[in-house]
Amino acid sequence: MVWVPAICAASCAGNFDTTRVERPFEHQASLGQEVFGVLCDRVGASVLAEDLEGRSYHNLCHPDESGKYDDKVDSFRLPPVAGSAALTRNLAVAKLERMADRRQDIIRAVDVIAPDVEIEDPYPAKGSTGTPRVRLHTALAELLERLNPLYDSNPLEAVGGTPGPLFPATTQALARVFDAMAGNDDAQGALAYIGGRKGYRPAAAALGVIQPVLSYPHLRTLSQQSVRMLSPGGPAREQFMQLLNVVHEEMRSSRPALPLGALTVEDPDGIAQPNRPRDNLEVLQHVLLATDPKFGAASQPGLIVLRDVRGFALVHGNTPGIVGSVPDPFADGDSDGLADVDDFGRFIGLQGHPVAVDAPFFVPGEPRIRPADSLGRAVLDNGSPAYQYIDTTQTLVSSLMRDVGALVDPDVTNERETLMYALAGVQVLLGDRVKGQTYTYGEGEDRRTIEFTGFDPDTSPLVDLVHAMGQILADP
Repeated sequence: MVWVPAICAASCAGNFDTTRVERPFEHQASLGQEVFGVLCDRVGASVLAEDLEGRSYHNLCHPDESGKYDDKVDSFRLPPVAGSAALTRNLAVAKLERMADRRQDIIRAVDVIAPDVEIEDPYPAKGSTGTPRVRLHTALAELLERLNPLYDSNPLEAVGGTPGPLFPATTQALARVFDAMAGNDDAQGALAYIGGRKGYRPAAAALGVIQPVLSYPHLRTLSQQSVRMLSPGGPAREQFMQLLNVVHEEMRSSRPALPLGALTVEDPDGIAQPNRPRDNLEVLQHVLLATDPKFGAASQPGLIVLRDVRGFALVHGNTPGIVGSVPDPFADGDSDGLADVDDFGRFIGLQGHPVAVDAPFFVPGEPRIRPADSLGRAVLDNGSPAYQYIDTTQTLVSSLMRDVGALVDPDVTNERETLMYALAGVQVLLGDRVKGQTYTYGEGEDRRTIEFTGFDPDTSPLVDLVHAMGQILADP
């Protein structure tokens, strides 16, 4: 009971000083450092729950007065463990220290994404004149303040949205996806298998379709209108959910197709006869990727690497499906006419070890084994290209895309929205809309029938046109 007087004495003391003492480095911390600190604290609290105050990883997540971080977890501040708990502890420490290894990458990425610059104010105050501007970090802070209520409520619940707070429901749904993947060895193996496909596109095109989407000047307006149309209670919500249901059933009921044999073209009589019929994808690939200088000429070639049927880069000199055509240092141990890869998507040699070869194109942050050639292609020791490439500026699909550009001119004064005008008449050509049509996915107990609104072929002039064209072509 000796502690009772001490508690009583403390209770009689004056008020506690709650003045926050800022660190000297705090005013110099960037947004990336602040974000890293929050993420690091969250990871530390989840994997080292026994450290109630976070002292063991505090200096790893936050800089000291001079701006320096620790790179290791202070294990002396953790309670001792033994047995299986020691293994769990080691994994938790390794996770935090691995995050510390990528600290500068994370900080730099956040600072590049959200620099402290001025932007046009998307929500100017009423009565503002000219072009109001606002600091990006200020606008970001205001956005986060507006999002805070979503941790405790869901404004869409009244119109059919998910019951309960919106943000927790979203993270829980994402957790269910990852939990399903964690319990599926095939899914994990597939992800690891495609993980070796780094550097398959040049840096300028690495972002793919995301780059033009993010560059769209009216992206904010498009996003706002899309949310209004597709969210619960929106005018297009029912159609959107129907689309998701169809995609779900297509993926659920899909089955692996029987592998086609290697496609080879024999030319005994000068007719270039393939050994089997091409499937739809092979026909499209053969036509759209046909190359000819007449399709376009550019000062600089637009190279991409050719891929085999597995999606891996086609090594230089390899004729797909032809046994013995895989050159050194690659191997074809299973005699399928393609270079062997391991479970991590890496090319391997005869001994099963990864081949010392670079990715088809430069990968930022990864050192190269050999300097690239003048066109940026990966090369072997003899200076020859390691893979087969195609110049996209001289393909049929590239030529078609350049021609289509004139048909989708957004400037209405030019009267060149030919493609959009054509789409406007599609509904008339396809016929009347008919409700109650059905399609069945799966078999047996997995059968599921979806009802949809389709087109009535009996009222479609397009069907009559196709029939008439067939009769004309059949007339000798």
